[in-house]
Amino acid sequence: MNAPFEPSSIRSLSRVLLLCVFAIAGCDPCPERVQAIGCKSDAECAEQNRDPRWVCQMKSSDVAVGDCVLNEQRICEDENFDPDTSLCCPGQVCNLGAICEDRYDLCEADADCAVKGQRCQDRQINGSTQTVCTFDRCDTSGGCPEGLDCFGGYCVGENPCKGSCAAGSACAPSNNTCHPNAGCDVSCGPGYLATFTDPDNVDNGCKLLDVACECAPLPPLRVADLGRHSGVAHLASGGVAVSAFDGDFQDLVVITFDAAGKKTGANWVDGLPTGGTPVADPNGPRAGISDAGPAVGRYTSVAAAADGTLHVAYYDIDNGDLKYARGSGETWAIHTVDSAGDTGLYTSIALDAGGAPWIAYFQKAGADPDAGVTAARLAQASSATPGAASDWAFVDLATATLPPPPCGGGCGAGEVCASIGGAPAACAPESAGCAAGACGTGEVCVTTGGSAACADEVSLTGLDGLPSGTGLFCDLTFQGAEAAVAFYDAQAGALKVSLGASPAGASAGTIHTLGAAATVDTGRFPSIAGVGGGKYGVIFEDPSADDLAWAEVDSTGFIASGVVDDGIRDPSTSGTNLVGADASLVFDGGEWHAFYQDATLGDLMRARRASDGTWTHSPLVTEGAAGFWADAVAGEGKIFVSHTLLNAARVGPMNASLKVEVVAP
Repeated sequence: MNAPFEPSSIRSLSRVLLLCVFAIAGCDPCPERVQAIGCKSDAECAEQNRDPRWVCQMKSSDVAVGDCVLNEQRICEDENFDPDTSLCCPGQVCNLGAICEDRYDLCEADADCAVKGQRCQDRQINGSTQTVCTFDRCDTSGGCPEGLDCFGGYCVGENPCKGSCAAGSACAPSNNTCHPNAGCDVSCGPGYLATFTDPDNVDNGCKLLDVACECAPLPPLRVADLGRHSGVAHLASGGVAVSAFDGDFQDLVVITFDAAGKKTGANWVDGLPTGGTPVADPNGPRAGISDAGPAVGRYTSVAAAADGTLHVAYYDIDNGDLKYARGSGETWAIHTVDSAGDTGLYTSIALDAGGAPWIAYFQKAGADPDAGVTAARLAQASSATPGAASDWAFVDLATATLPPPPCGGGCGAGEVCASIGGAPAACAPESAGCAAGACGTGEVCVTTGGSAACADEVSLTGLDGLPSGTGLFCDLTFQGAEAAVAFYDAQAGALKVSLGASPAGASAGTIHTLGAAATVDTGRFPSIAGVGGGKYGVIFEDPSADDLAWAEVDSTGFIASGVVDDGIRDPSTSGTNLVGADASLVFDGGEWHAFYQDATLGDLMRARRASDGTWTHSPLVTEGAAGFWADAVAGEGKIFVSHTLLNAARVGPMNASLKVEVVAP
């Protein structure tokens, strides 16, 4: 930093040019460019103004000897008279003439700016207004529009300066370049980047002697797919906690919201790799680590204890296991509960009167996968603080053995599973020999007996992509000491409810069934709640009628049923909306409150049952594709409804955002 204080041929020439500028402008002299302080050296003037462009007038001229004079041009030559950008302000470069100049990418429209977050806008560059690419400034609280993060005082859409600068340099986000400066001797750890302390002290007007650097966290990892497979629990301290799946990184996440439904925090609980180096804000999602870890976190559910401890059940995707996490904030105890076969889907967790967690879940395949046994299972912890699988007792509420899959579950290359002339399904070679249009809907052209023929194509996957078997969409609740579990038997097409089960007592309780007729498919997405008097209310999707239905059940069986929403929006038009998916029932203040999705419109719906038993319904959220994985809980005289908004795109990466709605009962 000695060069700006030493005279040189260029510096002397600039003084002459400066006096000429004063004369041409008629400034005699200009007070904003001249200070009468009786200086004896350039260093005095530079220190006075914190800018080495200020020099001391040593010879008599239009400016008095001893006056400090501002040189508009910033000289940038080292002791060898070579250009040195470190003598320039952040955002400048030193040109071949040893003059600092502001450097930005010129543009005509936002589309010309290649860096995410930059916009094409006017800025004072080298003394004139130019249209250049630059970031917007953060607001006074450090906030930025959605999708952008505040770094160094600017709203950026990706890691500024590509996430790193060489030693002795710092990132100037004003023009997204690394700038060398003698004051930038900071050493930043992983996930941090050196930047300039004052975002306004840039370009030609900076006070160079006040330029300082600091380590700032890089923008946090961007997670676009967060909110699927979610569940909600009310916190005694106020607000709610929501367990959810991070689809971008395959993690389990717990997000907290205040009583107004505003997000207050998020913790990545499971799925992070062992080790890993932060490449983003270490205080943000996944501690800034982008490396892949174990895939976990689908089919989550959450319950909250009175002391704020959270209990989360979820599916380990990699291992096909049921997992459990207990804790809050950044402190969690995690273990596998059940590892027999492929198990732990569609979890539902609840706490008994003693605070011990119970988990209802679907076992897709038992310990012997070839046996084709599925089950609705219930696990009971021996205390409020289980630490291993040995601390749990298990019972099968119901089991179902799957029939052998068609075509052995798959066909070879160039083959298709088909039924020829009503015969059992078998793999057959695909053929292009059928006449155009000869094969109808659901048919495929195959080779049979040496000739091409149309045959019925047999699907190798379940209807609607759902697994077959019993125990899907489990929902667990307690009424007093009695456990009640509602679940869907996909093989029978029926709603089933278990009352009074006790894993510790090896009892599946009493199973009550609604449906199971050959022509009926009912009971998907059930949600159960105690409604008093030993009775339970259940709401569920009835695919046979395309509506949301309700039922009451007690120890004697199902005692009443009806329709919550028939899906008819305009009686004058044909057809009904598909309603009832992701249903959630809350019984509060003696009333039933139902929340569910209208899949046809992509709306989150709310329905309420009056004292006379009639239902009314209305949309709660209509913007975007709303209502996925809806879950509701009462608390603080309100009902909190968590749900996920999905993007409407059919291709490309998933974009899911978690929302919490707060409604009056």
